[in-house]
This record gives sequence, C-alpha cells and structure tokens, in this order.
Amino acid sequence: MNRRILVLVMALLLCALSACALAQTTTGTAYGIYSMEGEHADSLIRLTLTCEDGAVTAAQIDEKLIPASVGGAAGWAVLSEETAALLGDAVIDVNGTKYPASFLLDGVTFTGATDEAYGAAYTGTVNGTDVALMDYICTDEGGAWYFACEQAELLDASGASVATAEIGTKASIEHGVAFWPSEIKYPGNIERICAFLVQNGVDYAMEDVAMGEDGAWAVADVTTGATLAGTPNYLLLAMQAFENAK
Repeated sequence: MNRRILVLVMALLLCALSACALAQTTTGTAYGIYSMEGEHADSLIRLTLTCEDGAVTAAQIDEKLIPASVGGAAGWAVLSEETAALLGDAVIDVNGTKYPASFLLDGVTFTGATDEAYGAAYTGTVNGTDVALMDYICTDEGGAWYFACEQAELLDASGASVATAEIGTKASIEHGVAFWPSEIKYPGNIERICAFLVQNGVDYAMEDVAMGEDGAWAVADVTTGATLAGTPNYLLLAMQAFENAK
C-alpha cells in the first residue's frame, strides 16, 4: 500500500514538473532613445516585457533623464546661475543654457562638448574604451549601469567636485502631469502603450504603425489609444525587448 502511494506521489510530481517545463516565463529588456525622425531624445527609455510561452503578459516602461535635451523634459545637467558660478570656467554655454564641462558619474569622468542633437554631448572612458555617453547607455550593459546612477558630481576646471546633480526619472519629476494637451496626460499615454503590448503582443511591422484622424496611434487596424508623438519609438523598443526575452 505504501509503495503504491509512493508511486502515485512520484507520478504527480513528474506531471507537475512537466507542466512547469511547458509553461516558460521569460523577461526581456531593451534600452533606447527616440530614434524616429522629428523626435528629440529627452530620456533613456527602459522597456521590459514579461512573456509566458511566447506571449506578452506584462509590459513596463521607465524613463531616466539624460544630461541635456533640446525638447521635452529638461536635462539634469542644466545649470542654475549659482551652480554655474561655482564651476567657473568649466561651463559649456549653448544658446544661453549652461552645462558642466565635465562630471563624474559612478567613478567615470565624462567631458562635454556642444552638440546639435542634445545641446551638450558627453564622452568618457568605460572599461578602457572611449564611449559617447548617449551611445553607451543604449546598450544592455550601459543602460543597466545608467539606471543605477542616482547623481553626478560636477567638476570645476581643476577636476574637483564642487556640486552634485540628481538624476531623476520622468516619473519622479511628474513629467506631463501638470500640463499636457490631452486628458490622459503623459502617464496615461504610457499606460495605454503597455496595455496594447499585453493585449496584442509585438507581431507587427513598423510600417503598420500610423496615427489616425482622431490623433491616436494605431497598429494596422488596432488602436493603441495613445496620442503621444513618440509612440512609435516605444513600439520599436518593444520588438527588441521581445527578442531579448526569447
């Protein structure tokens, strides 16, 4: 009798293990900035998809602010007059907006120069390789590293740290909440994009993404409900995150 019970228990365990093996849950993350024509980057986007047996079951979008931008959320490296005075000559002036000439980020010194795309662009040496900050943080390694950074040390001409700058997120500064041209606000747009991905997955082509007459983006004949101009950028990153989840 005991042997029969043992055999039954073992059989049930094998069935349970087989079911777990069949139901595979994976997670994929992609990092990127706005890459569509006419859109200016104002954050590093982290898009994470959770998939079960190849189907998207959860989607999350987080956005870390970048040092400088020419539109949207202001860069965290924009200097107040007081902080600019502390830095002295170690300042970059771009059309009246001041940025630090260099800063220290998690032990890495980044040096700035004027840049048409961002206002100010920074380069540094990471693991022995010279990198452009905005290129590096779009990689899996660089994106994870940058999201872990909470503040930067601003350096004067001698290389001394004279001030710090907090590196927030769009959520922490409530971007698009106080003012937005639609009732759903910026966070509502992000929620709709995530909901679309869970309901429909990423089996689409970017040429099928288009804005409807009502101002909402649609994928083929399915509306996302999102009116955000940069919606295609998130949908493109979602495809990359899904590939990373495989």
